Order: sequence, then structure tokens, then C-alpha cells
Amino acid sequence: GQFLVSGSKDGFIEVWNFMNGKLRKDLKYQASDNLMMMEKAVLALAFSRDSEMLAGGSINGSIKVYNIQTGACLRRFDSAHSSAVTALTFSRDNAHILSAGNDNVIRVHGLKSGKCLKELRGHSAFITDVIYSEDAHNAVSTCADGSVRVWSLKTTECTNHFRVAGDTPVNSIHAIGKTEQYLICNRSPILFVVNLQGQIVKTMTSGKR
Repeated sequence: GQFLVSGSKDGFIEVWNFMNGKLRKDLKYQASDNLMMMEKAVLALAFSRDSEMLAGGSINGSIKVYNIQTGACLRRFDSAHSSAVTALTFSRDNAHILSAGNDNVIRVHGLKSGKCLKELRGHSAFITDVIYSEDAHNAVSTCADGSVRVWSLKTTECTNHFRVAGDTPVNSIHAIGKTEQYLICNRSPILFVVNLQGQIVKTMTSGKR
């Protein structure tokens, strides 16, 4: 809750004081205009659970991991994806990064080894979001074609796939506490709460178009 970070089209990653809307100048690297930066547009950002690391994904398929206090680049994956990185998330122990891209592939990267450890393939359109399940045994991904997929991280197999609103593109997925339920946000006025079996637990709508 101490950091608000933005990534921009010019590749800059900036840390803000969200109380006054100004750049954090208590961070020495920002005070000297030495910002965290990627070579191309930043499309995805993710904090580690302890908020000490920040991962950035770029339109050119690269991922960089930074120390947020020093701005130092700790690890880089230059060819994490063959096209834009659309989503990133750290594992609970900060040992791995889960990433998704416009190449329709999800990958697990080892922070220690700097290598791609696993690939999850099966989506037929670009992936909009990917997260770990609450028990960390699965990955859950959403796609521009409206599909949601559940993956075993042990076998890399897709164990379930479903849709909540036909072909309506899904924008993002969010875990709801420790409930094993997930909030699906798609391009409609309706929010869907689902479980990993694909059952719609409930829906919420503003009543507006």
C-alpha cells in the first residue's frame, strides 16, 4: 500500500506519491531522474508479494524485474514472449513469474535461473490476464475470445476451460480472498463471480448499458 507505479508508452516506469500526485523523490534514483526504464512501451506491471520487486512487461516481448527501493534491474528475460507481454504475476514465494502474451502462450520463468521453466499452450487468441489460483497449484487465464482456462502447473495441461458470456472478450480476472472464487471482468456491463469448475456463482451489474 506504499507504492503506486505506472508504466508508459515511452518505456518509463515511475513511482508516485498517490496522496499528492507527485513523483516519489525520496527514492534516490528518481530524485536524480534515473528512472526504471524498458526499451519499448510498458504493457504490464506486477509487484512481488513483499513489494520489494517490480516486474515490467513490454510490447517487444521482454520482461525486466527491478528492486523498487534502488531502481536496479535484478533480472531480465529479453525474449520472454515472441510478441507483447500482456500480463504478469509473481508466485507467492517470489521464485517464479507467470507471464502471458499476444503470442497466445503462458510461461513460467525462474527468477534464480533466468530461464523459462514451463509453457502452457492452448489459447487460440491473445491472453488478456493470468493469475495463480489460491492454492498455487493452478494458473487461471483469460482470453480475447471470451474463454477462461485452468491449468495444472505440475503437468502444464489445461484441466478446464469455460466461457461466462459467449465470445465476449474477457479483460481481467481477480482472485476473491481465500474463497477459490474469481471475479471475471469482460466487455459487458456485468461482473461474473465464478469457481474453477466454471460455475457462475453470481453476477453483478450496475443496470447501465
